[in-house]
Amino acid sequence: MRISSTPITYPGSLTDVAGLEVGHYTDTRRPTGCSVVVAREGAVAGVDVRGAAPGTRETDLLQPANLVDKVHAITLSGGSAWGLDAASGVMRWLEENGIGLSTGYGLVPIVPAAVVFDLGVGDARIRPDAQAGYQACKAASRQPPTQGNVGAGSGALVGKLFGMARAMKDKGLAHEGRGGEGAPNKAATKRAAKKASVAQSRALPSPIQALAASVKKAAAKNKGRKTRRKS
Repeated sequence: MRISSTPITYPGSLTDVAGLEVGHYTDTRRPTGCSVVVAREGAVAGVDVRGAAPGTRETDLLQPANLVDKVHAITLSGGSAWGLDAASGVMRWLEENGIGLSTGYGLVPIVPAAVVFDLGVGDARIRPDAQAGYQACKAASRQPPTQGNVGAGSGALVGKLFGMARAMKDKGLAHEGRGGEGAPNKAATKRAAKKASVAQSRALPSPIQALAASVKKAAAKNKGRKTRRKS
């Protein structure tokens, strides 16, 4: 797995939208956690579920033809399907704060959730639960949220087209808001990233080399089929 140490910041944040609050819970025992977007007054939401192995909760109710037209929070979590439990803690916090859909029998907070698969990073027995979701809500605020390896993104990986061996992860600390406070020492992390990159390049082929090898193998296989047909 390749390590990147360059933190990335983006202009703007979810909290620029009036009425939204964002909170994170990051588990210090391994890279995993959950994030929550709270809409105390409710907000219209939509969903587009993709991928061969989605992990979601309460996303069906977002269909336009269904009765419920607003959500009170959205939960994103690590931990694969186990992480969906974080939404239960979010619901509990919302109910305690008088937020939810009034049914005539009590409040039912509407909290769609989705997860990422991060069990391959650290001890897979450690994953976000209901208490993690509750703590994320307690941390939610209108301030520009922390970005980077934090909350649901703590164990996220990218660049897995050529397998986990070539996956990449940001080594840098999570940094606050837009300004990047708390970012790691640039010189030290640059040296560490260069060292890791050199080690990886010696052990593994480059993506271009891997792709070329794959194309060459497919061409040879196709040529073999044509030869057999002629014979």
